[in-house]
Amino acid sequence: MFNTGRDLARLGRFYAEALVDAGIEYDVLFGPAYKGIPIATTTAVALADQHDIDTPYCFNRKEAKDHGEGGNLVGSHWKVASCWWMT
Repeated sequence: MFNTGRDLARLGRFYAEALVDAGIEYDVLFGPAYKGIPIATTTAVALADQHDIDTPYCFNRKEAKDHGEGGNLVGSHWKVASCWWMT
């Protein structure tokens, strides 16, 4: 179970290392609500900190907002060629 900051940091490092080792090409990390959100965000942080790869990320809301930034996507948007789905 990943329920502390240290645990989440480790989780992000695990995913980041797996992506780098696999050599998979992608333009954005996508974390589907709700469980994929911390995976995508911690992986993006680990890629930047550990591998000097500044990767955009995006996640969806279960219900679209009609105020503030609105919509159901948060972060980088889907106007990219490929996406890595984090679940």
